[in-house]
Amino acid sequence: LDEAHLAELLELLNSNKITEQVGRKLLQDLIKKPFSPKVYVASQNLTTITGSSELEKFCKDAIKSNPKPAADYKSGNADVLNFLVGQVMRVTKGKAKPQELKEIFVRLMK
Repeated sequence: LDEAHLAELLELLNSNKITEQVGRKLLQDLIKKPFSPKVYVASQNLTTITGSSELEKFCKDAIKSNPKPAADYKSGNADVLNFLVGQVMRVTKGKAKPQELKEIFVRLMK
């Protein structure tokens, strides 16, 4: 594992340019073969999706596509929130922050 590549990876994580999930995957790949994480993230469009308008759209789609879990959440079952977050994480390929998604879901389903 190259020290410079590891430093790049940590910088991407600390600056919130990638999610922890993407960081873990990159670390696994770095162990197998050295490469520049910054270049790879840019070329594969793996940067974190931020901005509530884009994420809000994904959340609204998840609510619309999964009416039963959304109704269960509104009925007091907070555990289904993780299912809805997982649906958005799947669509965004792990490029959204789960905590930010939870906040958006809570706001949308008040």
